[in-house]
Amino acid sequence: MESMIHPGSDFLASLWGEKSKRLFWRHMWCALAKTEHRFGLVTEAELADIEAHQGDVDIPAALEKEKETFHEVMAEIF
Repeated sequence: MESMIHPGSDFLASLWGEKSKRLFWRHMWCALAKTEHRFGLVTEAELADIEAHQGDVDIPAALEKEKETFHEVMAEIF
């Protein structure tokens, strides 16, 4: 039992926190863009831009956008 992770641990907070959640979305969008590029739906320049900004997470700005859009995913896209 001692090896169990406590529900309030830093490890779980890092997995389910705002930054991790938003980084996961960005990782998925990058994977989607790569597939869309293979089918000619995303240009090489667009894919490079998405990849270059994959790790750019601005939580305060996204939270402000959420107040306007009432949607956390849309707030991350702005």
